[in-house]
Amino acid sequence: GTIDARQLFPLLHLTVRVLPEFRPRELSSCAHIAQHLRVRVRGVAPWDMLWSALQLHAAARLGEFKAKSLAILAVSFAKQTNYNTKSKAHQISAEDAAPALFDAVAAEAQFRLGEFNAQELANLAWAFATVEHKAPELFEALSVECHSRLEAFTSQGLSMVAWSFARQRVQAATLLDGVARVSAGRLREFSTQELTILVGAFATAQHSAPALFKALRGECLSRPLDAFTPQGLICLATSLLDAGHANSHRLLDAIQRECDFRVRAGAVPPLTLAHMVRKFAKAGLTRPSLFEAMAAAVEDGASALGPREIAAVAKAFSSVYYFPDSTFGALYSAALPRLGQFRPMSLALFASACAKAGHTAPALFDAVCDEVRARPEAFNHIDIAQLLWSLHRAGGVSQSSRRREAFLQLAAAAVPRLRSASPNS
Repeated sequence: GTIDARQLFPLLHLTVRVLPEFRPRELSSCAHIAQHLRVRVRGVAPWDMLWSALQLHAAARLGEFKAKSLAILAVSFAKQTNYNTKSKAHQISAEDAAPALFDAVAAEAQFRLGEFNAQELANLAWAFATVEHKAPELFEALSVECHSRLEAFTSQGLSMVAWSFARQRVQAATLLDGVARVSAGRLREFSTQELTILVGAFATAQHSAPALFKALRGECLSRPLDAFTPQGLICLATSLLDAGHANSHRLLDAIQRECDFRVRAGAVPPLTLAHMVRKFAKAGLTRPSLFEAMAAAVEDGASALGPREIAAVAKAFSSVYYFPDSTFGALYSAALPRLGQFRPMSLALFASACAKAGHTAPALFDAVCDEVRARPEAFNHIDIAQLLWSLHRAGGVSQSSRRREAFLQLAAAAVPRLRSASPNS
């Protein structure tokens, strides 16, 4: 259930005071429990204090930790970092990722990998990959250790190891060859999620594994596709193509039919729908009935979409140049009365999507200009670049004082941000 974080503050203060008395196993258990509470709000001192204290005391005593406790500690900090990052909707920062702790764990673990069981090895690799913490010496040692014990890994462990090495961009051809060989003979043990993770990992790593992919196609076709999540279907289809298996026509057709059915049944959330539009079009999976169904779903449900969803869906359709007037009309009607609720990024994204697709309704862009004039300092360099481009594309800047004022305000706001702007911006 929901927990009011303030009710835990006395306990948190007490925990921080007695942490020096905790044994290593208790420190890792504390991190595990705290992560599972899922109530941390950034900037609320007691929570920050607890995680900082845990990091400090654990890092100073890692030599006393057993392998299991090391793995639990790393996973707990990785999950907490992942949770914080998702809640803030930005990339992982150095502060979030506890770099000093992960450096210390890597230095301690790389010479003790023989003490870890197979699942703990997979968990350790997963933790570092999740926070995107580079540890080349640890992963080199993990590659050798994991390869020597592949038969001991569960299906979950095999998919985690493949995913972790792919995400870290670590060259581990021998390990991935071994994972492919062992997995190909055990695919029936894999859940649909594990199959999706496995195929995505090999596609990301650009590692050729024809025997594995042949077995994967057969395994997926032998299962009802309704067991896969919409995100899983997207990943499965695009990974097959990314890995060079465009000849998987039967499976790809089946996936598109299943997605078509799900979209028409209203079983695909808006952000997932936007992801599906973008990914399928980029991959060349342009089944007409599926795109018609996705456009119709947007039109039917546009009024219920939030600002972020409206922007994401508009961006997806504009990027594939399939933006029917009726779909734009529905998004326009849903967005116009609520532009004041759009965060700067969503406002810029929506404006650029409409401009790119050629839907430059005067009322919409006048309203966008009003929002810009009300809060010009709220936009970062990426938002400013998108909005300037959108207003230029929509036209009317020289004829409309309203648009000209917004354009000049954005230009003025851009000046102090030029040093942080990317070349593209």
